[in-house]
Amino acid sequence: MVVAVVAMLALMVMLAPGSAAPTATPSVQSLLTRATAMVRARKGFSKAVLLEADGTGRGEMKTATGVTKWRFVYNNQSTPKFKYRAAFVFYRNGRLGNFTAVKGPFLEDRNISKIPKMTLATAVAKLRAAGHKLGFLTVTLRWPLTGGTRTVRPINEPLYIFGFSSGTFVSVGTRTGHVRRIA
Repeated sequence: MVVAVVAMLALMVMLAPGSAAPTATPSVQSLLTRATAMVRARKGFSKAVLLEADGTGRGEMKTATGVTKWRFVYNNQSTPKFKYRAAFVFYRNGRLGNFTAVKGPFLEDRNISKIPKMTLATAVAKLRAAGHKLGFLTVTLRWPLTGGTRTVRPINEPLYIFGFSSGTFVSVGTRTGHVRRIA
């Protein structure tokens, strides 16, 4: 009987509000699926398409689990005669929300019509395997028109782009896995 009471008390403490251990940030694929559904459910945004996903954390991050905040940017220019041309959705403090409609267009990238299969953890592993061992400050999933300041050739796949405190940017191709310094 005493064991059952102790077990019940332990369970109550674990389930009490505010006592749960912090959970890991869901994968960017999972968040994008949810964010896209949220955006497209809004009136006038049924044709919105992902442009980029911007991730940050607290200081330099060594792993994908360090990314705890996301901003998802959607292109809505294909909706004729609608006053909002873009939208943002934010993931912060374990919550997806804070939808913001934007009147001006968000330009510079290709649309990412299909969420890449490569996870952020895989991209970080490829970055590390290529010799980039320092922590990164930012990561952006986007499909640039060209390869940045180091090349003008077109890019044929969405990229995870890692920003380092030195001002260096290194990309990992989501299809090929190629790691390249782009700025």
